[in-house]
Amino acid sequence: MFKAGLAAVKRRRRMTWGREIREFAGELAELLADLGDSEIAGRAGVDLVAAFMRLDGHVFEHCDDSGGYVGDVFRYNARNLFRNFAARCDDLPYVADLVFDLVAADEYGVRDGLLDDVSRYLPEPLIRRMIERLLAIPAAPDSFDTRGKLARVCVLARQIGDVALFEKTVVELYGPDHPAGAADIAAAFLETGNPRGAIEFLSRVPDGVTFKRLERQELMFAALGQLGMTEAQVELGWKMLRQDRSRAALDRLLSVLGDEHRDAVIAGEAGAILAGPGFDFGDLAFLVNLGWFDDAETYLCGRFDQVDGYQYQFLAPLAKVMQKGGRALGSSLIYRALLASILDRGTYAAYSSGARYLRTLDKLSESVSDWHGLPDHAAWRATLHTTHARKSSFWARYQGG
Repeated sequence: MFKAGLAAVKRRRRMTWGREIREFAGELAELLADLGDSEIAGRAGVDLVAAFMRLDGHVFEHCDDSGGYVGDVFRYNARNLFRNFAARCDDLPYVADLVFDLVAADEYGVRDGLLDDVSRYLPEPLIRRMIERLLAIPAAPDSFDTRGKLARVCVLARQIGDVALFEKTVVELYGPDHPAGAADIAAAFLETGNPRGAIEFLSRVPDGVTFKRLERQELMFAALGQLGMTEAQVELGWKMLRQDRSRAALDRLLSVLGDEHRDAVIAGEAGAILAGPGFDFGDLAFLVNLGWFDDAETYLCGRFDQVDGYQYQFLAPLAKVMQKGGRALGSSLIYRALLASILDRGTYAAYSSGARYLRTLDKLSESVSDWHGLPDHAAWRATLHTTHARKSSFWARYQGG
């Protein structure tokens, strides 16, 4: 049955486009699921999954997979099924060679994932043999093929805990003080219980480098914790919180300070936010998501002219939180910014959302007694109507709601 399905895929000659792509991806996934539900096992199973993966070239040449749906079937469904069969295969040297051959011929970037979890079914000696075969492949220095080879060695070396080889290969791949390389090496050191080695590599990257900064700081925080360097952890925790105020950063700091300091820390940061210049979405989110609505409303009122409603993906959730929390003023100000942005830009497709925002503002205004020096709802709406009176399609949606 599975072989017949493979043959049908191989016979496809017409291009698959648009909406048909998801359907085609579903057919491929179902084909693999049927194989997984069959009584086939062991070597026969890995051979059939390998046969499926070798069809990647034919498949991608006959479809427009710009959305990645078909590719994901190869990257995840096929890979997971291969792993399941491999774990029940008696001939592991054969499996190791098969994985190597499949990855070596990966022209479409959908087979490399096979290497990510080989340690779940292959013993270390077979993985080392794969590493030796990779390193033996000739390639020009700093070429695409060489970089790909080194990246694969890194994946395998990390899985078997060979930090020395992993470090050597990452340095060869990225250089001695590359932010991403330093983070990868530090993570490997931490996995093998060497926090000092992690700190050494992380310290090579200058403080001003922002690439991978959060990841590197999280690794440093963990390494300091493993060494019991509490004061340094606290110092770094404060730095990370003030660099990017968030619940995660707060919880990280409090994991060392103690949760009994939560209110004092939040109060201090709220004071710093209100005293600081400008408007920052992250700071507003920090106040709103922690339930400090009084300060959030004060922050919004004092900086309303700086709130860019175009950032709706950040603002809309905050408006809902404040509305649910009974803060009509704060949620109204955010909805005002969202609606003004839609109308200022003339975003016709968003007029329905804008009309919904205005109806929400009408309702919220009934609960606001003090607009803190900002125009009340009636005055603001009158100005809005005057400014955008010619956008009849918007007003029709609003009145028809």
